[in-house]
Amino acid sequence: MANLDLTKTSKRTSRASRALLKKAEVPALREAAFQENEEHYRDLVENSFDLICTHDFDGVILSVNLASARTLGYEPHELVNRNIRQFLSPQSHLEFDAFLVAIRTQSVFKGYLRLLTKSGETRIWRFTSTVKSDGTQARFVRGAAHDVTDILQAQKALRRSEERLRVAAAVGRMYAWEWDPATDLVLRSAESVDILGLNGATTDGVGKDYFNFVHPDDRDKVWELATSLTPAVPDYRTEYRRYRPDGTMLWLQESGQATFDKAGKMIRLVGMTADITERKSAQDELAKVGGRLIEAQEQERTRIGRELHDDIGQQLAIVGIGLANLDGLLLGSSAKVRRHIKKLQKRVSEISTDVGAISQELHSSKLELLGLNVAVRSLCQEFARFYKVKIDFVGKDLPRQLPKDISLCLFRVAQAALSNGVKHSQARQFAVQLVKMPGAIHLSVRDDGVGFAPETATNQRGLGLISMRERLTLVGGTMEIRSKPRGGTEIFCSVPFAS
Repeated sequence: MANLDLTKTSKRTSRASRALLKKAEVPALREAAFQENEEHYRDLVENSFDLICTHDFDGVILSVNLASARTLGYEPHELVNRNIRQFLSPQSHLEFDAFLVAIRTQSVFKGYLRLLTKSGETRIWRFTSTVKSDGTQARFVRGAAHDVTDILQAQKALRRSEERLRVAAAVGRMYAWEWDPATDLVLRSAESVDILGLNGATTDGVGKDYFNFVHPDDRDKVWELATSLTPAVPDYRTEYRRYRPDGTMLWLQESGQATFDKAGKMIRLVGMTADITERKSAQDELAKVGGRLIEAQEQERTRIGRELHDDIGQQLAIVGIGLANLDGLLLGSSAKVRRHIKKLQKRVSEISTDVGAISQELHSSKLELLGLNVAVRSLCQEFARFYKVKIDFVGKDLPRQLPKDISLCLFRVAQAALSNGVKHSQARQFAVQLVKMPGAIHLSVRDDGVGFAPETATNQRGLGLISMRERLTLVGGTMEIRSKPRGGTEIFCSVPFAS
């Protein structure tokens, strides 16, 4: 029993000893944790690019963190014991004076200072300074500052960009807008009030209100463009007509770009709309003038062509007949005289043929009597014979009767394209296609010549291409030039036509 009691006593003593040891270890563990936290905090401060420093009430720097000092181009020892004023941009000296006055009476102060880097660059820092005391009096100031130069410059650039956009919108009569497909609401910039003739509101229901004023012929087109966008094709550009509430009609040019969610559903559509009514009006007036000029030109071509055919052609024919009669009367004359008469007959015949070709070029009677297909085929044959080139012609599905303005336009464009080809491309082979497609007639003139850079086409080929474009514009047509140096050329035209 005595031995048992001693064992129990020993165990109790051992547990008590371990408890005392653990109790003695707590302060040491706390001290170690404190030191670790202090080192961690010191690392954070030293490596922070925010400026963290202490200074006295005159602005003399007492300490500064490493990373920010190097950001300014210095080592910490180059800043310590020097006055902050030595590193200020000139425009911040008054601000710093006000700061030193304020910090003596306030425990916390916030503001901005411009500091010069060692290389002379000005950086703007937003700072917060706190007065530290020992409980009875203020001892020093602790400051933390963040470099906001890039942020402020970006904000300034954004404001300038917005201002330029506002000026451009006002001068160019444009407004910005945003449509929410879920609510069918559109928000417009203030410029829309004047452009659209609204009553001051810049929001309304797109489907309900806005499209009520879109021209009926354009309504479906614009709605389909705006609502059929996809993540693959997120933007569109179009022109359409819209009425103001007072009934006046506008021409608007609109560009929009959509944003989609992960499921591919449109969640936002933003864009710009410009009032191009004046431009359209000017274009219409120019088109009318151009149309009248082309009409006058065609009338003059017709007059000269008929004069050549009916007057000069007939006179040449009479001269040819006279020479034939003279040859018959001089049967007994010398062979030399008769050979000379034969040469004159041949020359008169050639001149008569040339006059006929010129007459046909100026005014195609075949175009009037037999239609576009026959006239262009004949044109190709005449060019091939006269210029000694090969021209393959294909005419497909063309109606016999076409509006006179479309027939004449396509005939003249084909004529000009072939003329440009033989003059500039050095081509020996051409392919001309005239095809009726759904809703349009397509004309293609392709050659195997030297080609050219399309962007210089107008300058190099004078008024030829300009005239072709003007003619096509009058009938609502378009022209595309497909060419590259040493790769041949294709002039592709499309004119809208519904059977």
